[in-house]
Amino acid sequence: MLNIWMEAVCSRSVKRVVDLYTENAVLVPTLNPGVLQGKRQLAAYFEKFLSKQDLCGRIDCVVTQSLGRADAPRQGQIYSGLYTFAWIELGSPKEIQARFTYVVVPTRRGWKILNHHSSAVPS
Repeated sequence: MLNIWMEAVCSRSVKRVVDLYTENAVLVPTLNPGVLQGKRQLAAYFEKFLSKQDLCGRIDCVVTQSLGRADAPRQGQIYSGLYTFAWIELGSPKEIQARFTYVVVPTRRGWKILNHHSSAVPS
């Protein structure tokens, strides 16, 4: 799921990215001071974030945990780790490394992101 999400981000398609989230998903983004909920708020955030010139990223490391008991069907996954985004701003390359946590759950439309938290790694 993380690779699919990063591919969507690098495509800079707001629709592709937002389609990966549940209808009332929560996003606590790196480059925004608020807590966003629902596809409308997520779309507004990603419109701005994905407009950065040549924006793309990479997943640096990830730890995966399953939700639910080991003897029960999977109720979801938690992904935690680090990713790095790079883009061009006013002609100069910019880069930010951030920590992330995703909670991903199965839905009728496949696996979707229910909760996504991202924060810049302190320098």
